[in-house]
Amino acid sequence: MNLFLLLFITQTELLTNRGLENWSGGLPDSWVKETYEFQLYPDSVNTYEGNYSGKFILRSTNTQRLTQYITGLVPGHMYVYSLYVFDSDTMGKARGYLRFYDGTGTQVASFYTPYSSNDYPGWELLKSDTFVCPQNAETLHVEIRLYDEGTWTGGDSAVLYVDNLSLLDLGPAPEPPYHSISEIQGFTTSSPFKDSTVATGGIVTAVFGNNFFIEEYPGGLRKGLYVYRGSASSPHVHIGDSVLVKGTVDEYYGNTQLKNVFEVDIIDSNHPLPEAIVLTPQDTVTEDHEGVYVFLENAECINDSLGYGEWEINYRFISTTKDTFLHVDDMGVSYSPTVGAHYSIYGVITFTYGFFKIEPRDEQDITFLDVSESTQNKSKENTTIILSGPLLTLDRYSGHWEIYNIYGRLIKKGRGMIRTTLYRKGLYLLKLNNRTIHILRK
Repeated sequence: MNLFLLLFITQTELLTNRGLENWSGGLPDSWVKETYEFQLYPDSVNTYEGNYSGKFILRSTNTQRLTQYITGLVPGHMYVYSLYVFDSDTMGKARGYLRFYDGTGTQVASFYTPYSSNDYPGWELLKSDTFVCPQNAETLHVEIRLYDEGTWTGGDSAVLYVDNLSLLDLGPAPEPPYHSISEIQGFTTSSPFKDSTVATGGIVTAVFGNNFFIEEYPGGLRKGLYVYRGSASSPHVHIGDSVLVKGTVDEYYGNTQLKNVFEVDIIDSNHPLPEAIVLTPQDTVTEDHEGVYVFLENAECINDSLGYGEWEINYRFISTTKDTFLHVDDMGVSYSPTVGAHYSIYGVITFTYGFFKIEPRDEQDITFLDVSESTQNKSKENTTIILSGPLLTLDRYSGHWEIYNIYGRLIKKGRGMIRTTLYRKGLYLLKLNNRTIHILRK
């Protein structure tokens, strides 16, 4: 059960002029325009309650914002934001939006209500999830956001009405229970903790903008998780950070994630990454791999133009609705493959729009394989060097060479004879010009 569904006796209203009853200078008191491509009037005909509502006429297809600034926040307290919208216009929509900022002006969290619907008869209540004020938040922007979905060319665009807003402080939040990532993922397609507020921890394996993936160390199936922070950017996390995260478990179109994140604590940095799960084209990607850091040994591009920056490789996946081929997505890097070419790929597995996908983090996660010299056309004995000790020696080589670790990171390079020590046990990739050889140090 979500701890935030508990009832609280003490509730404090934080908004001023929340009914948009008082106006001066063409604006409701205590509210400011953060954008200027809309008109706003007090309306006494179409109201939810009281004497006036706000009548919004959008004059641009850009997102518009009317905002009230709140200070004196209490970190660790629970809040909920709601507003009533009358939307009978198919050309526009509205929703409530909240942005928390720290003392430096950096956004640390964001929360929002659903969008309004023009199919709803009359006034529609839009209400956010209950959320927790982040530990480092000092200022809150409470917004009415308006979206014009038409093609305004000089006449009236979308018209919407807003009334009876509320931002409630519900008091101190209970400390969320800690659950491991594997507990959150569970053993079915949906998390057993869906809609619950939890704390969890792991090692950051990939960072995409403000959002990131974490995984239990030393890694494994059902031990990865996507952390969605939206537009919040503080604190900045990096690959190899060990973090404690608090938020709400969500199933976003079948992908388990943590949303409404209100606390990210960086425990330490430069931690060894969980070991990437090595997959061959004979393996099948399933729900077990969701959020997990993997290495695809030999991926052949079978379609280079899926659209939206995606391409298809010869690794199969099975979901509840599909049995087809894995996509390579561009969340971290845009890459132009060649149909028929072979690649080794590091990345994390995610599930969006009904497809399992691998998300490489940067260009170094994708390596072109020369199939004429790769493991594709040679026996394992000829393409894998097995070392019983730490020393790698190749005396009769004169070209360039590079050695990558299991995480796809360059660790050594040179030209000519190779005589080098591999300090850690594990699997490495040795590139001799365009030829790729596996090195296994036992």
